Amino acid sequence: MSYTKPLKLPGEEKSLHRLTIFSFLWACQAFVHLDFSWHWLQSGKILGYIAMAAVILLLFNPRSVSLLGFMALASFADNVSHWPKLSNHTFASGLINGTILLAVLWTLYQNRRQIGKPGWSWYTLGLNDREATNALLERFAPIMRAAVIIIYLFAVLHKLNWDFLNPAISCGVAMFHDLTSRLPFSPDYAWAPLASIWATLAIELALPVLLLFRKTRHYALALGLPFHLMLGLIGHRKFSAFIFACYFLFTEEKFTEALNERARALRRSHGKKLVAALVSHRNCRLRARLVSAKISTHAGSDNGVALELSRLALVVACVVGVQRHESLSGIKNPRRLFDVQQPAHGSRRMESSLHAEMVESHQISG
Repeated sequence: MSYTKPLKLPGEEKSLHRLTIFSFLWACQAFVHLDFSWHWLQSGKILGYIAMAAVILLLFNPRSVSLLGFMALASFADNVSHWPKLSNHTFASGLINGTILLAVLWTLYQNRRQIGKPGWSWYTLGLNDREATNALLERFAPIMRAAVIIIYLFAVLHKLNWDFLNPAISCGVAMFHDLTSRLPFSPDYAWAPLASIWATLAIELALPVLLLFRKTRHYALALGLPFHLMLGLIGHRKFSAFIFACYFLFTEEKFTEALNERARALRRSHGKKLVAALVSHRNCRLRARLVSAKISTHAGSDNGVALELSRLALVVACVVGVQRHESLSGIKNPRRLFDVQQPAHGSRRMESSLHAEMVESHQISG
């Protein structure tokens, strides 16, 4: 089965695919892992440098399927070099990177006959549309979702001992005191340490149960995001980054569509403001030249003060012009603003008036 699809038309608006978003999030968590365990930088370990280079490349090129495979390979190799001295989720992330690598290699094997044909590129490995990238994502996404649920269950099982339930020596209480020291507004009641123990068990048991069912996954995300943000604040940022990246795989396609719609709205909004600012730039320059000419007339052309005031006039005129046109957000067709052959009547009258004032100023100065 080949996932290679025809390329989109050049005029079509690009949108973020689920694989692109996941690749960026997965590179972010890999960056956090390498930044937290930075002994590779001190020891000069070559695998650490290669893994960091692969992470940075993927961060800036999340659409690239080949770079996703390269980062998975580099991270897996770096992870294996630390066996068996790894935490549970770090060991799991290494196995997940191996799974991602196998999925990418299998896709490359399936598309081997498409190499060199129209629509093929080593950048995307021939996966040029949403269906193709989603197919690759679903090769390893079920394994990652299952891994997250298993990690949560084992975390709860690991805490079911008398030491964890004893407030005097529990690591849960130590983490609670660490959090209250960082957040002064946190509750500091006598019953709070014991409550933090049972709250931790309840949350870590509720999360895998809620993630298991499609209809309750949004409740799990609403509970898990602030919970892991709190854990990240007290030093467990590796696990939090890992979970944040995995949480995306529990979202549905409509979540990605909502992100794309929001991104398109932001691009349209900022694009219109940029066009309005560019259009106003011509009138800004005319105003600045007019003010500069008037300053030079009264202060003399050889006066250094006049030169500095003229520069100041240029800056002020441009800022005022951009501020006046910054609210032009209702333009239906911004390209018409660049149509020199049919300028707006108001703009033409403004430019004519400015030209007339400039000519008059130059005549006076002459």
